[in-house]
Amino acid sequence: MQELIKKVEQWAQDKGILEKGNPVKQALKTLEETTELLAAVVDDDREALIDAIGDVVVTLIIQYKMQNGWPDIKLNALSKELTYPLYYARSCVEYAANLVTDVKNDNGQYAYNTTTGIIEYINMICVAEYLSIKDCLQSAYDVISKRNGKMVNGQFVKEA
Repeated sequence: MQELIKKVEQWAQDKGILEKGNPVKQALKTLEETTELLAAVVDDDREALIDAIGDVVVTLIIQYKMQNGWPDIKLNALSKELTYPLYYARSCVEYAANLVTDVKNDNGQYAYNTTTGIIEYINMICVAEYLSIKDCLQSAYDVISKRNGKMVNGQFVKEA
């Protein structure tokens, strides 16, 4: 898992996201991806769910890297609960909205705690849906590693 996280970090570095990125816009990207996660759960769309989980984790890895000094990301503390993926997905959206505010207000401890909460809910969804967070992240990385784009106003914009 750590090797995969390093690949995502290197991709973000190579694309200029870490150098030119804006932490608030990165938090907004997390919010966008968590709403896709919620839609996938509502639609009971497994492929979209795998994609959304991977994308959320990618945005959080980049957020952690942007926020120098945050402890290492922990993605393997899986919950034992097997219920309520819709509640967990909705909670991810709420936490992602809070992350935008926390980062905008430069409140590092709250932002760190909020991000940790998102990861915990993602883990709960993975357990409930019998998914591996590592496999979801690998799926997302396989897509983004081939993606081209450019930095625009502090945010990576992919080519169509």
